Amino acid sequence: MISRRKEAEIVQTSKSTLVTVGNALRLLKLFSHETAEIGVNEMSRALMLAKSTVSRMVSTLVQESILERNPENGKYRLNPLLLEIGLIAQERFGRESATNPPEEGRHERGSP
Repeated sequence: MISRRKEAEIVQTSKSTLVTVGNALRLLKLFSHETAEIGVNEMSRALMLAKSTVSRMVSTLVQESILERNPENGKYRLNPLLLEIGLIAQERFGRESATNPPEEGRHERGSP
């Protein structure tokens, strides 16, 4: 088992970083098309964090409607609230990219 101090050293990249927030974001990044549901033990191993730490983070994320527990297998999955947040980001990105197209790849081949 990793000590609490070592746990903090693993994820802390700068003094201005909030370790808990960083860990929660790393936890969310574990989810993918291939891994739609994950158990606390799997999260703990993947993040190299104590199971109790991961369990508290998961409980908070469930309470805030970011994750939800599948009652059939006890694993956790992303809550549809994240889709709503993603759609807001996508809408904003779509507006910004329409008004400020990226410089790279802007010209078609053969165009000045």
